[in-house]
Amino acid sequence: MAAAGGAPPAPPVQPVQPPLPGPLQVFVPYNPRVASTRVRVHHWLQRTGIAAQVHDWAALGNHGVGTLARHPVGVARAELQLRRRESHGSFDRVLVQRQVSPFSGGPLERRILTGAGLGVYDFDDALMTMPRAGVQRLFPKAEACRAGVTYADRVLAGSEYLAGWAQDYCTDVRLIPTCVEVGDYRGKADYDLADPPRLVWLGSPATEHHLRHVAAAVARANEAFGARLAVISAGDRDLGPLTPFVDRVQWYPGVESTLADYDLGLAPLLDEPLARGKCAYKMLQYGAAGLPVVATPLGANAQVGAELGVAFADGVEAWTDAVMGLLSAGAAERAAVGTKARGQTQRSYSYDAWQDAWLRAVGEVD
Repeated sequence: MAAAGGAPPAPPVQPVQPPLPGPLQVFVPYNPRVASTRVRVHHWLQRTGIAAQVHDWAALGNHGVGTLARHPVGVARAELQLRRRESHGSFDRVLVQRQVSPFSGGPLERRILTGAGLGVYDFDDALMTMPRAGVQRLFPKAEACRAGVTYADRVLAGSEYLAGWAQDYCTDVRLIPTCVEVGDYRGKADYDLADPPRLVWLGSPATEHHLRHVAAAVARANEAFGARLAVISAGDRDLGPLTPFVDRVQWYPGVESTLADYDLGLAPLLDEPLARGKCAYKMLQYGAAGLPVVATPLGANAQVGAELGVAFADGVEAWTDAVMGLLSAGAAERAAVGTKARGQTQRSYSYDAWQDAWLRAVGEVD
């Protein structure tokens, strides 16, 4: 108790807890079925075999309102576990991918990153452009991303576009592209067209709307060659005018090994803020399989596509011309394009090419 007329006694000094030594602590928002988490975190951990403890928030595949509502117990448990982990003190090294919790909006990311001896933040989408209106206010991805790049000691960005933005917030930003394990892809050997020709698009349900860009091109290819478009995705949305020409293939782990069965890969992007931060993963998957590719030259697609030698198309007429041109070309021409793409993918965008840089980035080696 304070003496009469005197100042209250100072609170006892709390000793500063040093970071706990041990494995890399990894915080991911989704389960490994989600491409971003799988290829930018889980595959690196499996490939390198480094000691790591993974905290996957509720182990869900998305954070849509319906999904969260169907898993109330898992959501509550995930939030409780996060608070318990915070109470255990700081860690030696932490890797946060995208966001710690869909409800955080920054405070959790700040505390976990700043409490570590080395706090690393990884992102591969233009999350800072996510809308903040309506129901999205409940899931503030933009705020979580901004906190991640602001409070991390080091930021790993999946593209030059994202790295450029992050440099306004962090002094140590490293480009680590979204890589492919080329050995997991069977290389295309026969470049004669199937009968009928088989086009392919591989992606997530959230990106299927980009297929609007290629509806006219696919319709023309179907008219001229009988071509069909395989849409490999976990989605089932109505694809509008594309529907008559589409064969849906449900995504499953390892489906990338089938890409060599197709004649041409499509990588369209609509010009929108989120698309500009895409990291060309779809194009790299096609390249790993040795497929000729037509792509929109937007964001990382432009740089990666130029290196791989893909056919660029921007606009309805350009897409139609590019698709028809590759289908009309001879097998030798398609083989030259596909072979170049596979070789360049291995040299510049494979896990082999970037493993040392990734290990240094997460503090595993100096």
